[in-house]
This record gives sequence, structure tokens and C-alpha cells, in this order.
Amino acid sequence: MQPTNPSPDSSFPQVTTGRRRAGAIVAVAVAATLAACGVSTTAAPGDGPAAADATAQHADQAATGVKVLWMGDSIAGAEAPALDAALKASGVRFKNATSDGGGGNIVAGDHPVTAMAAKDAWKRLRENLASFRPTLIAYQIATYDWGTPGQQLAAYQKLSRTAEDAGAQLVLVSAPPFKIDEFFEPHEGAIKSAPAMAAKVADVRYLDASELWGNDYAAGRAQRANDGIHSCQQGSAAFATWLGNALRHGGTPVSVLVQVRADADQIAVTVSDDGPGIPADLLPHVFDRFTKGDVARTRTDASGLGLAIATENARLHGGTLTAANAPRGGAILTLTLPRNPP
Repeated sequence: MQPTNPSPDSSFPQVTTGRRRAGAIVAVAVAATLAACGVSTTAAPGDGPAAADATAQHADQAATGVKVLWMGDSIAGAEAPALDAALKASGVRFKNATSDGGGGNIVAGDHPVTAMAAKDAWKRLRENLASFRPTLIAYQIATYDWGTPGQQLAAYQKLSRTAEDAGAQLVLVSAPPFKIDEFFEPHEGAIKSAPAMAAKVADVRYLDASELWGNDYAAGRAQRANDGIHSCQQGSAAFATWLGNALRHGGTPVSVLVQVRADADQIAVTVSDDGPGIPADLLPHVFDRFTKGDVARTRTDASGLGLAIATENARLHGGTLTAANAPRGGAILTLTLPRNPP
């Protein structure tokens, strides 16, 4: 929904309740029903009550005890259905507490309307903390988080304290790139400063969605709908996978370095990172079938076959795949292939 220009006498629509390397999230069938960006679709076979019942049954069987409260504006609202399906299929309870239009912001700023919307967002958060009791609160920075950098930082810190007091973790997520039209143009400075302020909040995970969508709303990578603001269906599904992976397997971000070396006989590709490395007891077995290095992944549908398949593919091409830990920390995987395979 395109927001309307706020004035002191206007009001936002009422809020509706309703980076360790990412492992693969449980595959969700919603991708099969998606259409091109900006093109509307009708329900595909497999949608509807029966599919919903099957998803609910799977969620009940694989319940993890994790409850995610998803907050934000209508951009977050457009992402909610795919995120709901992905997390529920993984046994995670999900509640959509985003706005269906303007609002959803927690930064009051100096405008009376944004102040009113923020007051409503905080009120509904308190209600959801009491009724839903989330174990994790995920807030996507709202397009209406207008205010000075100091006001933004204070609001995000307040959200952090609120989550901590409720016994919940907090994840702050940047908004996707979106069209800065005449409505948003006067607030462009605040829109640009909000992610930087969110990233400054101590002891809170901050996820930068530009890793997924880039920074240009008009680029295909951004997967915007025709309005240049909200996600198309593919964009929402991609976001659900990206965020779901981050929530389920994320930890302290790591840097990854890819190096390629070649001589007359072979080519070697080395992938290294600055993470914790591979546990010593796991290293001899890392290429064994059904090996899972992340404890969290033992509770998922991940098969533990990825590296086993990779090393077999390397062997079939006359090469090798090895794993080691760097002396100063971090894992190193090296794929070596002959220039002229057998």
C-alpha cells in the first residue's frame, strides 16, 4: 500500500496483529506458487486449507519451542506470509505484528503522526509480549522510523531492553532498498541513518538485508514489486529463506576468502574464513556421510551429506577436496582439480 502524506490531522492505518555460515533452511513449497515480480497470481494447486493443515501438522510434529514475533511496516507485512510458512515448516511459531500500511515504526521522532504510530506500536508490543510470549523479536527497520540519529538509537536501545526484560532475543533487520519518491524524499536522511543506528545497539544481532537485495531498488536483485517499495512474491520467498537461515543458524559474522591458484597441471580453489574453525574431534570425519558439525542442524532436515557428495564429485573428476584449520583460526577447504581430468 502506498502511504499517504501524513499531516497533524491524519492517522496511520491501525497496526495489524496477525550471518556462522547459513545452513540450508527446510525447503518450503511456496516457491512453486510464485510469479514474476510485479505480477499478481492466483492460488496454485496445493494451496488452501488442506495445505495449511499439513503445514500446521508438520509444525506440531517438529515444534522447537521457538516463537518469533515479526514487527515492522507494510514492507515487512508483505514478507510475512512466506516467512510464516518457512518458519512454521521448521517447527517455529510465528506471529505477524506488522502494519498493513503506514506506521509500524518504533521511532517517534518529532512528527505528531509518527509519534502517534510509535505509541501504538509500543502498546501492541506490550500486548504481544504478554499474550504471545515470544522467544525472539525480529524488527525490520520501518520506513517511518523518522527522527534524528540520536532518537533512532534511543528507540532501538529501548527495544533491546524491552526484549531482554521479556526474556526474548532481539534481531534488528534493515529494510530492503525502496523507491524514495516525493513522499519519502523529505525524510531520506532519517531513512539512511536508521540502519547505522540499529547496527550500533550493543549485544543485539543486526542483519543487513543488502546482502540479499543490494542497494538499488530498481535492480532486478532487489525484487521489488511495481510500486518500487514492497517485495514481489519471489522477493518475499528469498527473504524468508535468508532470514530463516540467519535466525536458525546465525551467529557472529565471519569473513570468507576465496583464492584460485593454477599451474600447468592443476587448478586449486581455496575457501577460508576467520570463524571458529572445525572442531578437532569432527575434522577427521567432516567428509563422512550424515556428519553435521552444527549442533543446531541435528534438529533440522539437513542431511549431513553435502561435503560427502562434494568430495565424491571431486574424486570423480580426478581431484581432491580437503579440510583443515588455519594456525590462527578459521576453516580452510581446498578443492584441487587436474587441468586434464581422466
